[in-house]
Amino acid sequence: MSERIKDWRIKNWVFDASKPFDLTGKAIIVTGAGSGIGRAITLGIDAMGGNVVLADIVEEGMDEVAKELKNDYLTLKVDVTSEADVKNMVEQTLSTFNKIDGCFNAPAINFRLPFLELSADQWTKVWNVNIGGVCLCAREVGKVMVKQKYGSMVNIASFRGLVGAKEGRQSIYSASKGAVVILTKCLAAEWGEFNVRVNAIAPGMTKTPLVTQILKDDDWYNELASMHVLNRFAEPEEMVGAAIFLVSDASTFITGTTLLVDGGLTAV
Repeated sequence: MSERIKDWRIKNWVFDASKPFDLTGKAIIVTGAGSGIGRAITLGIDAMGGNVVLADIVEEGMDEVAKELKNDYLTLKVDVTSEADVKNMVEQTLSTFNKIDGCFNAPAINFRLPFLELSADQWTKVWNVNIGGVCLCAREVGKVMVKQKYGSMVNIASFRGLVGAKEGRQSIYSASKGAVVILTKCLAAEWGEFNVRVNAIAPGMTKTPLVTQILKDDDWYNELASMHVLNRFAEPEEMVGAAIFLVSDASTFITGTTLLVDGGLTAV
């Protein structure tokens, strides 16, 4: 009988089975760490023992988050559309922690307008942040991960990148998030031989600064909430479980996937 199948019992676990989500000692970058989903992920990583590099274009938000952290951290003002800023982020991370175990690419912007009313300037701004920023961060962090031959990168996509938006006002945002989904697959395929995993999280509607306009309009909120099986928007911290799972040793055989955390929106 083949040596590969003669014994199905687990003798040597790939990870510590008693602590599959432990992040102790890991150095993890979170872009967009000062608010919304990025903030929640930062706090979740810290709670699981990880060291976080908080990167955001708004320093005030990061400073408030940093006050809540108990492990080592680094805060950096980073414009993800600036090649110089992103390269500096990587250099400062290596200078502080000597490695990059994980990276979350979270920032996004949106203009909630019908496609025919969008200006070229507006869709260029969305594209530059939502996919251009992810590309820059992925390239620079990816260089380190490929060289060290391990790492887990998690891009924040959206259910909008997987389905159309019949209610309108989401065309360019959806297109940018669809690009994040396919980029995730491509990078996973390119970097698999180097033991670098690349996945994405696709949230449903989540209570972040991006949806402030919707939260102030009861009819608009109820319309979008009803699209979810759970009939509500998510809280940012409800993305943390998926985030910790994908960056931890519990998911060592998962790459190239987009994990929907959408309250059942795409189930119906």
